[in-house]
Amino acid sequence: LQERLFLQKTARKVALYGIGGIGKTQVALHFAYWVKNNMPQYSIFWIPAFSEASFEQACTGIVRDIGIQRIKQDENDMEMVRRYLSSKEAGPWLFIVDNADDYDILFGSDGVRGRLCKYFPASDTGVILLTTRFSRVAECFTSQRDTIQLLPMEANEAIALFEKLVANTLIHSRKMTEKLLEELSWLPLAIKQAASYIEFTNVSVSRYLDLMHGTDEDKETPASCHFHDDTRYPQLQNSIAQIWRISFEKIKRSDPI
Repeated sequence: LQERLFLQKTARKVALYGIGGIGKTQVALHFAYWVKNNMPQYSIFWIPAFSEASFEQACTGIVRDIGIQRIKQDENDMEMVRRYLSSKEAGPWLFIVDNADDYDILFGSDGVRGRLCKYFPASDTGVILLTTRFSRVAECFTSQRDTIQLLPMEANEAIALFEKLVANTLIHSRKMTEKLLEELSWLPLAIKQAASYIEFTNVSVSRYLDLMHGTDEDKETPASCHFHDDTRYPQLQNSIAQIWRISFEKIKRSDPI
């Protein structure tokens, strides 16, 4: 991302895609902070696009914070942001469109209002990063050469993340840890939430695996529990079970990822 959008400047638009829970928003956040620290002349705008309402609400905040003036009576906040950022007055900017997963909302279809993409700004001094679960969305947003797939963590990376989050006293066996992380499909968000459950309840990794598999007397498995997470949008479901369902329901229907 740094090379394509800033250092080598080979692209003005890049799409980052990968299954739910794999860390796309985390990468976008890390990239935003890199730009803030290394390219201070750039303004950074963060737009959640999991719904039309979230996109419009973010644009309303930008209009208010910058003080963009309406030039036409019927001009909405999304149009105002697009117009302002497309002008020379705005200067250089990074526009991050996060969680852009719904093709119809972004690009429209028969009988669907959609087409948020028409509100994306364009400027010689502006660049856009879009995150999505689906390669179809990524490739409709930009050329295939400017899409980046975020791949699953390697086993050693997943283990390092888990051991950073869980006290050593609760990790009795590396083999058991590897088994748990494999069952979590090496997804960073699932690993983080499993670690939160283990730390909060003070159960061992082996006990967590037993609970996760569930028994008749278990009312609720840890995978279905929700945990507070400052890096997740409050409107989105936040359990491991929900992450799995969202991540793999498209695969079951053989839709492109």
